[in-house]
Amino acid sequence: MKWLAFLAPVALVACVGMSPTSPEEAVTQRVNERWKALVSGDFSRSYAYTSPSFRSLISQDVYRGRIGSAVSWVAGEVASVQCPDAIKCVAKVRIDYKPLIRGRAGDTFSTYSDETWVLEGGQWWAFEPLKSN
Repeated sequence: MKWLAFLAPVALVACVGMSPTSPEEAVTQRVNERWKALVSGDFSRSYAYTSPSFRSLISQDVYRGRIGSAVSWVAGEVASVQCPDAIKCVAKVRIDYKPLIRGRAGDTFSTYSDETWVLEGGQWWAFEPLKSN
C-alpha cells in the first residue's frame, strides 16, 4: 500500500511532463497534428481542429469543399509560432505539395503559410474565416 503513495506523485509528474507547457508548444503540437491529418486525406480529423464556433456554422462537407483539390499535400510542419497575446497565436507552416495538373504532377514544391490559432474553451483551435477567399 505504501508504494501507491509513492507512485501517485510520480505518475502526476510524468503526465505534467508530457503536456505542452507554453501556448507556443501547445499550438505547435496541434498544428502538426492537423497537418498530419490533411496530408493523409483525413479531412474529418482536420475539421475537428477548427474552432467549435466555426463548426457550429460551417458543415464538414462545406469545409472539405473549401480546401480544394488542385494539389496533393506531401507534408506540413510548423516552422515557428508567435503568440502576440494570451488568446491568439500565429503559426508559420512549411507546406510541401505536388500540383495535380498535367505536366507538373511529379514535381514537389514548398511554400509557407501563416495560420491563426485561437484559444477557446481552454483549447487551441485553427481559426477559419467564415467566408472563403
